[in-house]
Amino acid sequence: MNSNTPWISRNPALEMILFYALGFIALFVFFIMPESKAAMWLFVFAGVLDAGHGYITVFRAFYHSNRSFQKKAMAALVLVFLISTLLFYFHVPYLWTCLIYFTFYHHLKQNIGITKIYGRLVGLKNTVEEHCAKILIVASFIVMHMRPNLELNIFGSDDFFFFPFPMSSKPMVYFMLILTIIYLGRVAYLVKRNKSQLSYYLSLAVPVTVNVICFLYGENVFQVVGPLLLYHALIYIVITAEVMKTKNTFKYGPKMVFAIVILMAFVCGVFETIMSEQVDGFDHLKYQGVSLVILAMINAPAVWHYIIDGFIWKRDDQDFSHYMRTF
Repeated sequence: MNSNTPWISRNPALEMILFYALGFIALFVFFIMPESKAAMWLFVFAGVLDAGHGYITVFRAFYHSNRSFQKKAMAALVLVFLISTLLFYFHVPYLWTCLIYFTFYHHLKQNIGITKIYGRLVGLKNTVEEHCAKILIVASFIVMHMRPNLELNIFGSDDFFFFPFPMSSKPMVYFMLILTIIYLGRVAYLVKRNKSQLSYYLSLAVPVTVNVICFLYGENVFQVVGPLLLYHALIYIVITAEVMKTKNTFKYGPKMVFAIVILMAFVCGVFETIMSEQVDGFDHLKYQGVSLVILAMINAPAVWHYIIDGFIWKRDDQDFSHYMRTF
């Protein structure tokens, strides 16, 4: 690790912008001017990046120094594609619902993973604040299901249990808001006591703030999902680019490596977005013919991405450990 700085990269300003500032900019755009063209295009941009960031897992999987890891990655991709096709063919219900919850778990895992990296840099591990952050994010996600004014256009024909419950959620929303304010006050106090740990506590406070606002106050897909997609995709793209730089996979400079990674994410995201327009992904009873292949092509990269980063790539992995030691 780089003992001279408590930041993942050697450019704290860049991290502050990409990891944190853009999430708040997205909140401002989606909540203050939700009907504007800026909100629409920002959501399209966030959606494209989020759709494409799963594809850049290919860099971390197939350029791995361990051949066994590469074989596992290829086998996992083929297996996920075949299983996805079969599940769509047999009209198995709740597929997209499961993917939504799997995505939430994946986002939460990334948030905590980033925090653990910062924790190594500043000498903190498994703090009470870290556990409280997870509880606040999960609790706000649960409360979101009980909000009657939620207008999310991501429900499938089979997703009956993902709809908001018919009960008043205001007391729970206010209670969660009070807990979040207390938590942020505690984090601010700890930062004031030791400013060298700012990066660690920012990695907790920002995701908590963004997630709680989105889940408790977002009323449509722009407000609930938009900031989270942008925040998640950008962090993954930056981390992947850093991995490729340390491995010297491409014989280019750091800026060119970052450009290659983000270009692939954008191109693949556009491709998946176009493919998504060709099928009705929310009606599981209409999955047939070529739509099966298209749906599997859309579903497989995301699930494969979750499996690679969540299960196959372990924290003691040789390449991962080398990546950690470079900071």
